[in-house]
Amino acid sequence: MPVKYVLRSSSDRRDFDASEFVLTSPASKGKCALAALVLATGVGFGVALWQVATEQRPNVILIVVDTLRADHLSAYGYERRTSPVLDAFAAENLHFDFAIATAPWTAPSVASIFTGLYPAAHGVNRHVEAEDRAVVSLKAAALSEGFLTLAEAVKANGYRTAGITGNAWVADDLGFAQGFDEFSTLDYQPAVDINRRAFRTLDALAEQDDPFLLYVHYMDPHTPYRPPKSHPQRFTEPLLRPVVASQRERIDLYDAEIHYLDSQIGLFFDRLRELDLYKDAVIVVVSDHGEQFKEHGNKGHGHNAYHYQLHVPLFLKAGGLRGRVRELVSIADIYPTLLELTSTEPESVVEGVSLLSDSIAKRDGVFSEVTRGVNHKAFTRSDGKKLILGFDAKRGAIVADGQESRVVGLFDLHEDYFESRSMEDSSLLDEMRRGFYETYRDSVELGLSAQPEEAELDEQTIKRLKNLGYLE
Repeated sequence: MPVKYVLRSSSDRRDFDASEFVLTSPASKGKCALAALVLATGVGFGVALWQVATEQRPNVILIVVDTLRADHLSAYGYERRTSPVLDAFAAENLHFDFAIATAPWTAPSVASIFTGLYPAAHGVNRHVEAEDRAVVSLKAAALSEGFLTLAEAVKANGYRTAGITGNAWVADDLGFAQGFDEFSTLDYQPAVDINRRAFRTLDALAEQDDPFLLYVHYMDPHTPYRPPKSHPQRFTEPLLRPVVASQRERIDLYDAEIHYLDSQIGLFFDRLRELDLYKDAVIVVVSDHGEQFKEHGNKGHGHNAYHYQLHVPLFLKAGGLRGRVRELVSIADIYPTLLELTSTEPESVVEGVSLLSDSIAKRDGVFSEVTRGVNHKAFTRSDGKKLILGFDAKRGAIVADGQESRVVGLFDLHEDYFESRSMEDSSLLDEMRRGFYETYRDSVELGLSAQPEEAELDEQTIKRLKNLGYLE
C-alpha cells in the first residue's frame, strides 16, 4: 500500500499516490538528503519532489508529552481547539495520522522510543509489589545496559546529550539516563518549570559547537488535572460526543491541561527561535500514551490496550518535509529515524523502521502490550484491523505459543474508533493471531540478548508514583 500524504494549499487539498517516492537518506554521510514535498508553481495544483540538503549532524529535540491522546488535538479533528500551537506545527511539518504507542503507560513506551524495541524485547513492562503490603517495597523493571539507547548512539557520533523529564518512571535508577551527559527528573512539575530548566539547558548548549540531542518530557495532561491558576481551569467549548456528567467534568479539565501545555510548547519554540536553533533543528513531538474516560469502564491509563490509550500524536520537523502520512507507524520508529537524520550508524538490531522509509508501507502490523494487573497483547494492522488478546497475568509478561488466551476484542479502527463492538470473523481472527505471534516471537527473541534488570524503588519514588495513580 503506497504512502499517502495530504498536501495543503489555500485553495485545494487532496491525496496523492507517493509510491514512487522513496524517502531514504543517501549512501553518502556528508549530507542527509531528504525527500521534501512542495507545491509546484504555475497553473493548477501540482506536486514536485526536491532534495533538501541539511547539516550532517543537525541538532535534535525530542519532545514527549505525557498522556496525550491523539483524538483530543484539533490537528486530529477534535471539535475543541485545544492545540493551536501543535496544529500549526503539524501543518508545517510531517503529521502522522496513525501512530501507535507500544504500551498504555510511560515506562515501556519511553523505553521503546529510546531503543526502537517493543516492550517484549526491552523488558520494561512490569513491576512487582512486595508480598507484605505493610513493607514499602516495589521492584520495577529497569532499562538494561545491554541495549544501545538513542542518547548513547548519538553521543558516540559526537553529540552532546541532555534530558529533562517530569515523570518519576523515567529516572536514572531505572536506566533511562544512559547516554545523557545531563539528566534531570523534576517530580511532576508543570510545563513552566520544565521550560525554565530547558531554557537554561538550551542557553548552555547554544554556546558550544557540537550538535546536541535534547529530550524534554512534559507531564501536564496527566492526572491530577490541575491547570495553573493563570490559565482557564476548564475547557468550555462544546463537546460533540455523548458523555455523562462525570466524564464531561474530567474531559473539561483534561482539555484545559492540553491547552495550557500547548501554549508552553509555543514558548519553547519561541526560545529556540530566539537562539537561532529552530530553523535547522530536527524536532519530534510525540506522546507516550493516551488516556481514558471510562469508555470501557476504567479511567486513567495503563489498564488495557484500547485505541484511545494507544493512538498518539506524532509530528516530525526535518529538512523541510511537509505532509500528512496516513500509514501505520509505531513510536518505536522514532529511534531509527533519528539515527538516519543524524547520520548515526546503527549498531544494534531494532524493531522500528525509519519514518522516512517506504518500509512503513510494507510492514504487517505493530505490537503493543500492557502487563499491569492484566496481560493484554495488541496487534494493529495497517488496514485498521486490531486484535487484543488477554493472557493469564499471573504467568508473567512473556507468553508462549499456544498459551491459553481470550479474545478481548477484534476491531476495525477505521469504522469503529472507540472499539465499541468486537467483530465476529473467524477467518480474520486466525489471520490476526498469526500476525501477532510472528511479530511477538521476533520481539521476544531480540530481548534474549540483554539480561533483564530490576531496581528497587525508594519510599519517596513510590509515594510520587502513587500520587500519579500508578500504584495503589
